[in-house]
Amino acid sequence: MLFTAPSVSRVVTRDRRGKQRFPLAVDVEYTLNPGDKKPKSGRGVTVNLSATGILFQPDQPLPVGKHIRFSMAWPVLLAEEVGLRLVGTGRTVRVEGNHVAVHFLRWEFRTCPRRKSPYPARLVGGGNMHVFAAGNSPA
Repeated sequence: MLFTAPSVSRVVTRDRRGKQRFPLAVDVEYTLNPGDKKPKSGRGVTVNLSATGILFQPDQPLPVGKHIRFSMAWPVLLAEEVGLRLVGTGRTVRVEGNHVAVHFLRWEFRTCPRRKSPYPARLVGGGNMHVFAAGNSPA
């Protein structure tokens, strides 16, 4: 049996990240190096989220390789009435333009007062891709 090598012109590039990423735009609060005497705190907006990390746009440049604590509103209510926050710690692993990627080290959901947004979070999309839209005007 004779095998031929694939054509060099057929090189396929793919995302190396192992977990599916979901588009998500919600506010995030963070503290860089929370154990330091002068930790750097700020805010940002998420771009996407996976089971192992988050990509967000911070309000200031952040360096790679730093410990970070984060907190963000979860776009869906628990039992349709209890607000949730995703809180955790991670490490900044990549900077892409004005976006920072964080690899989760630890995370958990915490309950909080119900959001008072006139537009509830909703799941948008079909098939295998869904987008959480929080605070958008109803369609």
